[in-house]
Amino acid sequence: MKKIVLFSLVMVFLLVNSQAAVIGNDLKDMLQKIDEPISVIVKMKDVSALVSNSYDIATLKQNAQISQKDIMDFLTYEKNISDVKNLWAMSAISIKADKNLIETIAKRDDVEKIFLNKEFKLFDNNTYRDSLFRTTDGDGFVYGLKSMNVDKVWKDFGIDGTGVISGVVDSGLTKDLSVFDGKLLAGKNFAGDENDFADKNGHGTHVSGTVLGSWVSDDLYELKWGMFWSKAGTFEGNIGVAPGAKFYFAKCMQDDGKISFDDILESMQWLVDPDGDPQTHDGARVINASLGSDESVPELREPLVNLQKTGVFLCFAAGNSGKICGSPADFPEIFAVGAVDSNDNKAYFSSIGPVNWDGKEYIKPDVCAPGVKVISYYGSKLSYLDGTSMASPNTTGVITLMFQADPTLTTDEIKEILKETALDLGDEGPDNKYGYGRVDAYAAISKITGENKIKSLVYRYQKVKDDLVISSDILDESLASEKAYLNKVNRKDSMVDEIVSMVDDSKDCERQLRELVEEGIDLSEIFEKIN
Repeated sequence: MKKIVLFSLVMVFLLVNSQAAVIGNDLKDMLQKIDEPISVIVKMKDVSALVSNSYDIATLKQNAQISQKDIMDFLTYEKNISDVKNLWAMSAISIKADKNLIETIAKRDDVEKIFLNKEFKLFDNNTYRDSLFRTTDGDGFVYGLKSMNVDKVWKDFGIDGTGVISGVVDSGLTKDLSVFDGKLLAGKNFAGDENDFADKNGHGTHVSGTVLGSWVSDDLYELKWGMFWSKAGTFEGNIGVAPGAKFYFAKCMQDDGKISFDDILESMQWLVDPDGDPQTHDGARVINASLGSDESVPELREPLVNLQKTGVFLCFAAGNSGKICGSPADFPEIFAVGAVDSNDNKAYFSSIGPVNWDGKEYIKPDVCAPGVKVISYYGSKLSYLDGTSMASPNTTGVITLMFQADPTLTTDEIKEILKETALDLGDEGPDNKYGYGRVDAYAAISKITGENKIKSLVYRYQKVKDDLVISSDILDESLASEKAYLNKVNRKDSMVDEIVSMVDDSKDCERQLRELVEEGIDLSEIFEKIN
């Protein structure tokens, strides 16, 4: 009897593993409509179960190599095939093939599924039609650096990203700009001539400048109605969050503006292992990707999660549809960043949540960051642009600072610290407009280092206090407006109580309070409660 049961189980296993590969519905439709070669992703069946919470690049590459060996041998003798790429992050290959070959491949026992090489996009630059939002206070810092207290991180902690390698995947890079002097380690094009990663769009340069651009002095331009450039004045100051860092740049956009599934994945594979040797550990610690889709693309989830499990932090823009986040921002494991303006109000275009995966609802975005009137170089022009594409690199820069503060941090630890230390906005607690709140670099670094905790909380208290003044000026009779105002009052009062509870007779406490007074911060409300 036992032999019969065992035989049955073996037969079931063989039958399951010999089934034809699943062909995506959109690919099925296309195969019926056109006779031209089609670009597809061929996902192989894994030879080993990758179930660990973390594993190295070598494991992913080895798994892919073994699973791809037979099909690569088979394709060697095929003539009707082109554009073969190794997507080791998911044990897959991308190819361009005709209908007959695709259907032949689908019958192979070692193929799990075949789907279209889908297209993604850079998130469009949005332009507010008024100038109500400040870009700088004229003190050498763009407003985003001050909103996130990055300027204070530089001053109090001496942390500017030095020693950390970041990565950017985008439209290209204007590499000769002075803001990138001595920072670029290497660049590569995965959507054309690999040696030509010049930015013919401007988006990638703007994003990179926000992550780690240096001090700049230049004319400032504004893109009017998305059509033409207009000089808006001049700017002199810092534009990048982590100007001490170095970076790799991967171009994933074709000259016609298209971004494909395989180009994104190849770019990210290179950013985590630029020399092709997984033992050298020379890749980026954090990668910024201000791109995606307005729709959900579940096929991209596995490779991105696999890459992130190797220890690299993936930071994605939430999207600019103003609607529910698309992929990759909608994946539970991926950190998505929404956009706020200089007053910490949600940008109208910033995509929201909730998203649903595996029967569970998730809050999106995870956090928000400055994404309106952000100053950086758009190609060769210093300009301010709006978008979650600008908010994501602000956050990537902060993550770069965090890695300098503690290189041993894991991706999960960084996510938790960013959420715990974000300045809560909107409804109390995490919500589907602001996530866990606006990124606060000083609070994050303070939590990591255990230093300047009182100053960190006072800076947040001061921000909420300033917001109350603004809110009182625009308070109307609506219930929503009154509720929002009361929420801020409660937050301020809670912060005062927490600050008071932290005050003691130590010299460090005395130092922090003295420095705050010297900065001109009004601590009268706090001192009244202490006394």
